[in-house]
Amino acid sequence: MKRVDEMKGKGLYIAAGVVLVLALVCLFTGEIQAFGGGVVIAAALAAYGQWKKGHPETSELRTIEGREGSETIRETVSYSLVFPVRKTELVSIRSRRCPVGHSFGEWNEKVHRGAAQSDRFEKASHECLGLISYDVDTGTAEVSGSTGTKYTTTLDYCSCPDFEKRSKPCKHIYFLALQMGYTSEDFYNN
Repeated sequence: MKRVDEMKGKGLYIAAGVVLVLALVCLFTGEIQAFGGGVVIAAALAAYGQWKKGHPETSELRTIEGREGSETIRETVSYSLVFPVRKTELVSIRSRRCPVGHSFGEWNEKVHRGAAQSDRFEKASHECLGLISYDVDTGTAEVSGSTGTKYTTTLDYCSCPDFEKRSKPCKHIYFLALQMGYTSEDFYNN
């Protein structure tokens, strides 16, 4: 395992060495132009390896506060050639309105009772749903459904067909509430 760690980050230098060896073979066979090109490529690979060593991938966690709560995002900066590549990923969200023992949003806690709502809560817990984005000022999230369709969701509303038909919490609303720190006790408090 230690040998692998020692080799990590040495790929560009190894490639430069291989190109240089091939360039030397070209020199011995009389291919002077190929030798010159190989030396230039080897030097470029070594220089890029040295530059990349001084610009490692960085990762930073940031928390953004808003009127409805906060979100924690991870921003990672890596380099493709010499260009920085930024990737932002939503890590967690927290609501300011997360009272233990109460329903979430504007819902009366009785709305969560019944087999149909229990099924929706289970789907929110176990299906492959995703939180794409969250606006901390409005409390609005973009949630990816189990089929990959994107829905605009708050604790009181969802743009999915299930919510539009029934006007009761759907699996996307339950999913958002779970992401915000609510628990099943908040849904099913007696």
